Amino acid sequence: MMAFGFMFLFIHYLLNLFIPIEFDYDMKKSEDAFGSYATFQKLLVYLFKMALALFFLGYMFKAMHWPGAGPMLIASIIMLCAYFLTVKKVPHGPAWLGYLLGISISLAFIGVMFKIQHWTGARLITYLSIPLMLITGIITYLKREQIRPFLKKTIFILFVLTIMFLSSDYLSKSIWALNFNYDVYLTEKKRTDVMNRFYSDNGGIQPYLETQNDSTVQFLSEFNLLFVEDNKGDYSDFLNEVAWKVYENVNNPVVLNEAVKWSAKSIEKDDNWAYLDTYASLLYKLKRYEEAKPAAEKAYQLGKDPSTKKLLDDIIKNLALIKEKELLENQVVN
Repeated sequence: MMAFGFMFLFIHYLLNLFIPIEFDYDMKKSEDAFGSYATFQKLLVYLFKMALALFFLGYMFKAMHWPGAGPMLIASIIMLCAYFLTVKKVPHGPAWLGYLLGISISLAFIGVMFKIQHWTGARLITYLSIPLMLITGIITYLKREQIRPFLKKTIFILFVLTIMFLSSDYLSKSIWALNFNYDVYLTEKKRTDVMNRFYSDNGGIQPYLETQNDSTVQFLSEFNLLFVEDNKGDYSDFLNEVAWKVYENVNNPVVLNEAVKWSAKSIEKDDNWAYLDTYASLLYKLKRYEEAKPAAEKAYQLGKDPSTKKLLDDIIKNLALIKEKELLENQVVN
């Protein structure tokens, strides 16, 4: 249903390109002595309509999990920012008000782009855009007589969305995920809470996972229920990332053995060299060299990575040492 809604909006703004453009304000003769200014403003309107059509098409692709959603959303948001930064916003008012409106709207869209693409800096941009949008909303209300109606509506919509984001975790998460199913929200919230008990504030791993206590057992049980036993989603990359974090930071054999299961689950979906390298590394750390060797061999065959070659050499070296030790023990016995 949501995909059909985005398709309707895409078609609506696409057809809007064929509607004659009329300005909602009078141009000064000094601004448009040769007609070039009016032409430029008309081009901006066409840019805006194309950007919105592409934006909703990209969101439809994102809702359906189709390839190509990211590039369409990025291109449309860049076009929208170009429009709002350059279009005339205040026909008869102070210049600073136009700059404020353009920067505030553009920063909000840039925050959306960074959030959708999971780029570094998304949180910082969000923290900057939210207070700026609240301030802009108040100023827009106070200066409403000087601002074009369309810009007032845009600021009002973004202001309301900002209030919704601040007031309801459910609404903010649902809008980002394009899914308003409350059960899905609760499940995702549980996943977030579980991962907050895994990662420390500095990006490392919580120290309690090094000990064999009830908290560790409870975390492992909930993690497996939400990410390993759930066959509806593909968590291959995520499981590989978490398993590698365990390999780098944890020595607790209970957690390491669970991480082996997480790594094996990711390999079920795709046995690429990175996943196999993680799997072999965990087995090596647990001194399960016989199991680690074939995984390391396949990982090196696929990736030709020097670190995997070193891992394979270490596994072979340890297997040779074990074999040598067994031979010596047999000689002593005989």
